[in-house]
Amino acid sequence: MRGRPRSRTLREEPVAARAILTDGVGRSDAVVALQTKRYLQRPWCLAELYVATRSARPIVPVVLDGRGYDFAEAKKFLSDLPAELEKANPGGVAELEAQLSWLEPPPTAAEVGAALLATLPNIISVPFAPEGTDNQVDAAVRAIVDKVGRLKRMHK
Repeated sequence: MRGRPRSRTLREEPVAARAILTDGVGRSDAVVALQTKRYLQRPWCLAELYVATRSARPIVPVVLDGRGYDFAEAKKFLSDLPAELEKANPGGVAELEAQLSWLEPPPTAAEVGAALLATLPNIISVPFAPEGTDNQVDAAVRAIVDKVGRLKRMHK
């Protein structure tokens, strides 16, 4: 029985990672971070946030109700990112550093953690309940769009 062909990861495609990060983050009005229990365990999410902070791109954190994001755990995770990421996602440190290897100088996972620890806990998250009523979801989406608009005007 033949399985699906294995897709290549961005770790294996550093040129693609660089293009996505520079073009995607660079053309965005803001980076929306969907905060879930495993969000900070994903090297791609960490790389995107790091590029946003380094390029002074606004970040709009959106905490998803019922998805297990814990602010205290996130601070602890970022304060020792190399050890915590490797424990939660074996190989994650190497993947994160590979995705950011095009930067000069390329940051270590510890430097990424320090930069995000200095930024993320200081941004007020927008709450979002995806299982809410239509009115609740509409109001939450409007709040996110409004925050992106305010940040866009501030950064002009």
